[in-house]
Amino acid sequence: MRRQLPAHSPLALGALLGAAGAAVASQDGVGDVLRDYLTDRFDARSTYLVGSGTQALQAAISSAAQAMDSSLVAVPAYSCFDIVTAAVGAECSMVFYDIDPATLTPDLDTVRDALTRGPCALVVNSLNGFPIQWPDLRSLCQTAGVVLIEDAAQGSGGGWDGAEAGTFGDFTVLSFGRGKGWTGGGGGALLERGPSPVLDRLLPPLRESSLGARSLVMSVAQWLLSRPSLFGIPAAIPALHVGETHYHDPGPIEAMDTISAAVVMRHAPRIPVEIAARKRNAATWRALLSGRPGLRSVTPLSEDSCGYLRFPIVPDADVGERLASDRGVRAGVAPGYPRILPELDAAQGRHVSDGDWPGARLLAQRLLTLPTHSMIRPRDVKTIDGLLNDRAASP
Repeated sequence: MRRQLPAHSPLALGALLGAAGAAVASQDGVGDVLRDYLTDRFDARSTYLVGSGTQALQAAISSAAQAMDSSLVAVPAYSCFDIVTAAVGAECSMVFYDIDPATLTPDLDTVRDALTRGPCALVVNSLNGFPIQWPDLRSLCQTAGVVLIEDAAQGSGGGWDGAEAGTFGDFTVLSFGRGKGWTGGGGGALLERGPSPVLDRLLPPLRESSLGARSLVMSVAQWLLSRPSLFGIPAAIPALHVGETHYHDPGPIEAMDTISAAVVMRHAPRIPVEIAARKRNAATWRALLSGRPGLRSVTPLSEDSCGYLRFPIVPDADVGERLASDRGVRAGVAPGYPRILPELDAAQGRHVSDGDWPGARLLAQRLLTLPTHSMIRPRDVKTIDGLLNDRAASP
């Protein structure tokens, strides 16, 4: 029954109940507190709280398209399928750039090629909290005259040159979904920075926020079931699609509910502790995997600036097959995204790219991730070590 989580966002029952009480007692003020906190923490001009990170990205792309009078957006060829969802929801076509599988960063030559197509914006996301070469990307966007959208949904704990992930784009997207390292049971945020505000003028009107009783139920269920002793229960229910990657059609952009906002705010002090645990466990994986045959290294541009939401590896086919076995999955091994974005049905007829994206294809075929969060135990490390050595691992 025991099954380790591939990724984890800390929740505490006391903080959940306190968040619910605060939301009921001061429904109108909870969102304002979180909004001010995020605006100050991430050095933004303004912050908009929305229903999900995908909705935030959709709003960012839509706003950039209106501001730049272009319905084309440059996006990575390998990433979460929700990037395509957001582009489709913004009624934009896409031009794709490749990803360097050695660092999980944008391939700058293909970024340059994409920017020659005249997109309204360049969307860049931090995969697994890995640092991005932001100064280079900022320079390319300024030269091309396009908006830089930082998708920091997976950026928790990452950054660049002492600055925190979430502080780099003209627009920044945050997600508080279940596996992002910092959760509210849902919700997202869109941050704007720059010389003059545009989102007030371009962002579609949001439906008034609700209290969000469903978010409280989902958060309590997550607190209860997101632990290795019980995670096997939801993972065994096919209808929940745990660990699967699917494309979802876009929907309307809505306001974050009050309970999600309160849960995010109440758990903010706990996030640095979880980030520190992830970095310690990543160091354990680095030491264990160093020099192992059949593994291609994925190395961050800066160890100090890496958030390690998960620990990515690119194994050879035979090693990957052993790691992705039932024992490996129960120890927290998880696949990456199974397809490159240009091949999704929803992207067909909506992109103008003509590349082959070899880095993205390699990642879609081979990338696996190991857990780094605070709930991994020596038995998980022992199991994965045993699978790498092709010997029987402890259950």
